Amino acid sequence: MPISPSSIHHRIPRLAQHRPDHAAHAALMLRCPTSPIVVAGGVDVATMAFLMSLWATMIAQLTTSLAWQAFAALLALFLVMVVVEWITRGRIGRYLDSSFLTDVIYTVLVIGGVYAWVQQPVVNLVDSALRQHAPLLYLDLLRGAPEPLQLVLFLIAVDFCRYWKHRWLHAVPWLQAVHSIHHGAENLNVLTTYRMHLAEYVFDGLITLVPVVLLGIPPAMWLPVYLSLIVLSALHHSDTNISFGWLNRILVCPRFHDTHHSAERAEYDSNYAAMFSIWDVLFGTANFKTTRPERYGL
Repeated sequence: MPISPSSIHHRIPRLAQHRPDHAAHAALMLRCPTSPIVVAGGVDVATMAFLMSLWATMIAQLTTSLAWQAFAALLALFLVMVVVEWITRGRIGRYLDSSFLTDVIYTVLVIGGVYAWVQQPVVNLVDSALRQHAPLLYLDLLRGAPEPLQLVLFLIAVDFCRYWKHRWLHAVPWLQAVHSIHHGAENLNVLTTYRMHLAEYVFDGLITLVPVVLLGIPPAMWLPVYLSLIVLSALHHSDTNISFGWLNRILVCPRFHDTHHSAERAEYDSNYAAMFSIWDVLFGTANFKTTRPERYGL
């Protein structure tokens, strides 16, 4: 799963920083134009205004957030992987197939902030309802702890919640259907981490809200940590035979996550952790297969 500002991936719910214009953009997205005025070329004015607004908002997102740093980190990792695979005679041809183009589109939607226009209002709505009707849930357990410790504990708690979210994505039929978009990739690459359905992205934001409610809003993500998580998550989908040795039982490595993307059902239903493989070890879902899958995808 992706690490981005929304999921940690992958956009920690910006509850304390929410701006009204985010909701306005989401409302604009969902608004259906009425009484369209058709202009030359058959495009009505309302549709043209809608598309221009989407474009303007994406540009604003890229220039006022960490999005461009995330794109830069992914581009740098991608170029490194291409060079390494070219030198080692890897499967560099997979960057020319339609699966890679699909991953590029999903990456733009996630990192560019388009998905967040829907996710953020939903998360804020749920947060507001909980604060109004169940304020006792907001325990703020990390209050008073040093900021570095707050960040570490928050990341651990989020990863724990996302481990169970991932298991539900494989166990509940309608969630399986949503998650199948991510597992539809027949070739893995550093951008596959962002291949996901909008509904899964929103669900991820709601799951991330759980530690926010119990622990409190975490401190601001330090840029080096944020970019490191972006690169690590992308590396998990790089289709490289990288192992961390004895650390594999604590941290997710690319080989460990490769197994999860196998076309074999027994392997597909294992290795759910996004960051800390210790969850799979503790709950009996770890598969430390030493060879990579023969085939990816559903």
